[in-house]
Amino acid sequence: MKKASSFTNFSTTCKLFAGVAICSFLVSTAKANFVEGFVFCTDSAGCPAIATTPVAGVVVTAQGTVPAHFGQATTAADGSYHIDLLAEVDDYTVSIAVAAPLSVVCPANGMIAFHLDPNVNDGQFSGENFYVTGCSSPPPPQCCPPPNPFFGLGAAGQFSVLGLAGADVVISSGATLISGNVGLGPNDTGDLLKATITGTLFLDPTAKPDIHPDLKVNGGTVNQDLSAASAAAISASATLAALAPTQTYGNINSSTTFVGSGGVNVIALDSVNLVKGKIVIQGSASDVFVFNVKGGFNFSSSQMQLVGGVTFNNVLWNFPVSGTGDIDIFKDVTVAYGIFLAPNRNVTIDHTVTTGEVLAGGQIRIHSGATEGCPCP
Repeated sequence: MKKASSFTNFSTTCKLFAGVAICSFLVSTAKANFVEGFVFCTDSAGCPAIATTPVAGVVVTAQGTVPAHFGQATTAADGSYHIDLLAEVDDYTVSIAVAAPLSVVCPANGMIAFHLDPNVNDGQFSGENFYVTGCSSPPPPQCCPPPNPFFGLGAAGQFSVLGLAGADVVISSGATLISGNVGLGPNDTGDLLKATITGTLFLDPTAKPDIHPDLKVNGGTVNQDLSAASAAAISASATLAALAPTQTYGNINSSTTFVGSGGVNVIALDSVNLVKGKIVIQGSASDVFVFNVKGGFNFSSSQMQLVGGVTFNNVLWNFPVSGTGDIDIFKDVTVAYGIFLAPNRNVTIDHTVTTGEVLAGGQIRIHSGATEGCPCP
């Protein structure tokens, strides 16, 4: 019986962001054929926890240092998974990302356990394999509310920045801060450097960004298929664009106040070209605003104000694929709110403070000390 090569487990703690579990193990091996294990809800705190209820439908990924060394599986009804490794010699990050809040997945106490058992030498031999467990802690309070369900963003709603299929994403400069999760979708490219991402960086297996070592990602990096999130955002944009307007405006080139009616407000705009002005969005907490913008959006040295109880997650700026024009939000005195949904447009956020989300399929440029996302108080 051959002696198995060494394995190293660098992480045994699941991280939680907005109540969603992110777990990963780094497995170093010179002779591994597959990894397998279980995902369970738990009934005890600490590590190891006592597994109770299996969790089905969780996607588990194994990503080697070579992009082609990628495999994934979905947990079965008994919580089990099995992934054949494409190369026996590599370092693999084995990860799960539970899409729903743990308070929903594991209602008893909102905790989860992720078990991993690498198997070597074409079989298990006593003393030659190891078994590790990652355990979550109870979810922290969610300080950033999700987008209003009316928008229909689905899986795309968990990202502060999401490159839709084919986007080119550049996040740069040391003072740039993304509060929340960042996702690079199918076939995305780009450069990520110097900036700070407080959440998790999600990479679709087909995304090929240049990630510099000076990028700081507090929540780690997870490989995950983002095709569903991208498709949801694109579909939502088309659905929202087809809504009949309740208010219609031409070009917004001076300070303007939009007043809600207490329900869903669909506002058609030709374009926005505002310099040193204000956009006031006035409505109650029950007001939902959808701005369908045909043309470009130039917002410079200007401020948005939310008045009357309306919140940023109830405001969406939609740039339908039938329109043209870039979205430029810039200058250090500029403040913007809302979800910017632009399936085929370019988005630049430069110096500003933007509270909300950017979901775009063209070029995304966030740099020069810009702040994007939803910071906790």
